[in-house]
Amino acid sequence: MGNKKKKSKKRTLSEVESTTVSADNEDGVDLDPVLLQDDDEQVVGESEVMFPDEPSVRDIRLGDDSFASSGQQSEISDAEDDSFIREADPGEYISYKVLPKGDVILGMQHRNQFFFKGCLNLKVLKGEVCVQGYRIQPSDNFISVYSPRGHSLLSISATSAENEDDSENDFSRLGIEKCDIINCDVVFLLQKLTESWMDYLLKNMKKNEKIRLFGRDNTKDEDKLSEMEKCLDITIYRPDKISTKLWKIGQDWEVALTSLQIVEKSGEQPRLVAIGGKGVGKSSFLRWLSNQLLTHKEILFLDLDPGQREFGLPGYMSLSLLNHPLLGPNFCHPASKWEKRVFFGDINVSNNPGRYLKCVKHLLKLSKEFHDLPMLVNTMGWCQGLGFQLNTDIIRLCNPTTVVQLHSRFPRKNFPKSLTADAVNSVKSSRTDPQTTLSYTLLEFLAVPERIAAKDMRSKDCWGIPEAKILRDIQTIAWLGRNGDVKDLPVYSISFSQICLNVAHEKVPDRGLLAALLLKPVDLCRVPTEYIRQPKQSENYSVLDKSPVTESLGTGFVRGVDGEERLIFVATSLKEEQLRSVNCLVGGCLSLPSGLVTKQKPPAPYLTDLSTLTPLDLPWQRNHKYGQFAK
Repeated sequence: MGNKKKKSKKRTLSEVESTTVSADNEDGVDLDPVLLQDDDEQVVGESEVMFPDEPSVRDIRLGDDSFASSGQQSEISDAEDDSFIREADPGEYISYKVLPKGDVILGMQHRNQFFFKGCLNLKVLKGEVCVQGYRIQPSDNFISVYSPRGHSLLSISATSAENEDDSENDFSRLGIEKCDIINCDVVFLLQKLTESWMDYLLKNMKKNEKIRLFGRDNTKDEDKLSEMEKCLDITIYRPDKISTKLWKIGQDWEVALTSLQIVEKSGEQPRLVAIGGKGVGKSSFLRWLSNQLLTHKEILFLDLDPGQREFGLPGYMSLSLLNHPLLGPNFCHPASKWEKRVFFGDINVSNNPGRYLKCVKHLLKLSKEFHDLPMLVNTMGWCQGLGFQLNTDIIRLCNPTTVVQLHSRFPRKNFPKSLTADAVNSVKSSRTDPQTTLSYTLLEFLAVPERIAAKDMRSKDCWGIPEAKILRDIQTIAWLGRNGDVKDLPVYSISFSQICLNVAHEKVPDRGLLAALLLKPVDLCRVPTEYIRQPKQSENYSVLDKSPVTESLGTGFVRGVDGEERLIFVATSLKEEQLRSVNCLVGGCLSLPSGLVTKQKPPAPYLTDLSTLTPLDLPWQRNHKYGQFAK
């Protein structure tokens, strides 16, 4: 199929009100205009279905005067996305020197950048660089950047030639004061990054699902950048040798940032909800926006997608306070400053939509005490039928100041209509009671698939990881790598009579609860005594008539059950003083990834012959610490 060129048009922010904002990205690339083909042109496949250049106005609450008064007047390009943009070979404009300890000092001129696969530590010595929207200036601290295989490669962009005052002292300490690199506009130091959770992830992935997420790719080709790649254990993207998806900022994402800034100046809490189908780039957009806001202050991040979460284990919903940039995909994020979680217990919202909305309400209630911070909301990608209804309920409950709706070229990935404030106000719901009439700014951006020829937003190709289950397994194993392997966590015992049990994602008979929770991750929480149904026999465990919607105290793993002594053994990183508050174990659909299960040693119950035994008959043989959760 031939290609044709489509020239972009330039618009000022004051013109945005008359059009729907378009942004191109599922996982995008932060490209400088000088690196685009023919400066302003990109190649677009003939078979690609494009949206009109000037779609009709959807809903903009802010007027021209508001944008003009913000002092952010700038040009915005409508250039369509092409994930495989041809650009100059980075070897032509990168200057570097390998230091004795294996670190690399690298210099680039303003507006140059390079993409890479792998991970590294970065410290700016002179000028300023930008990674996924986060601007990094000279500092004594290194910042970790993660750009793994299967996700759009991140770039390190030279964005400024300022802040040079103390750079000479840094150059002297490194012994490069006479090196030509110091004459570059931007100079930074790179270190090889290795973390224990990465080794744990690679070790425990299922054999047929193992992917070399990090590290340098094996190649026979050698060039001037090869020495740097070997020292840092990364692969630098070369347009003539590597075909992959590159991270790209949406051309009009800045409008969303401007909208939040205007709201904040008015004295109101900025609250932005990002909505759209699966794989349209909600996470990429929110990471970029988070990084932009974190330059100035901490932010709240409300994660309402239990299936593909931005933080933590699948099956949870959370409210996090962020004080660090998000420089990589979800499984690479370090712990937030604090996190308040609610256990939903399922990855499929349709199994219990009523409980899902109760979890949303509970988290929003917890967020009220932090009304002085901007709040970003990540939503699920279910946009048809009941999913449309639930997303309108989320908007109604959040009462946002800005809604960003991301559109796919594939109709089944889109909502039936634009979710303007009037449209949401007109949608009736049996699950939420509209307390106020909504009024917010709606911004509509366009998204593209990983490849122009893709027929689906998560189309399988040589680079991506399309299977949602694999993504969840990666996230779960990475979480365990950071928080402790199941077999290494301290194990505590709890008497049947001091605990109540529940399964959140399906109905389980009372007598089957122990077997349902055995060797599964469980949420540790505390529920009011009035909701607990006591057993007929005092030595038995209690149950709940309904799954609790309460703040999670932690996560544990049921390692065994002693039916004779009537004890449950739970492995958890939670401290003893916190365990004393726990009176309930809640299970869900989450299970240990198969890669972890097959590495356990007998007599682990899930590898023991169960032909003559039941799960309750299997003895726990691991040394454990006896203690009680509750007094």
